[in-house]
Amino acid sequence: MKRWGTRAGLAGMLVVAALVLMPGASTQAGGGITVTMTVAVDPTPDDENDQVCEPTKDKIKVKKKTPLDICYEISNSSGATLTRHDLTDSQAGIILDDFPFNLVTGASAYIINSADDLKRSATFKGHWVAANSSFIHQASDKVKIKIKKKN
Repeated sequence: MKRWGTRAGLAGMLVVAALVLMPGASTQAGGGITVTMTVAVDPTPDDENDQVCEPTKDKIKVKKKTPLDICYEISNSSGATLTRHDLTDSQAGIILDDFPFNLVTGASAYIINSADDLKRSATFKGHWVAANSSFIHQASDKVKIKIKKKN
């Protein structure tokens, strides 16, 4: 289950397509966007409308199959509105694929992905690509989830 929002609390819909490099667009790694990933125990695993990144950290130790929320937050410091977004994760796969969303300069947005069936420790590595007709910005982060051994 994926949930999307902005710090202003707007909800959006996921759209599947493909990111296309615009003619004349230049790729820039870092400097234009920042991605912060965090993980927390999902306090309301049955509530699909829960759209808040809970107070979280970049690593957590839990029992197997504990419902978790992984939050991916993007901040735009590029000086331009970013209009297309891709987000992939080493464990979850494709989360956003050419998602149309206007992320203005100085704004942040987030998406929450659930991880409910983990049976062993894992590192989730997220990579966000944000673009407009002139620039493509990229940033990555990760969270570590350690599954407790039986007592």
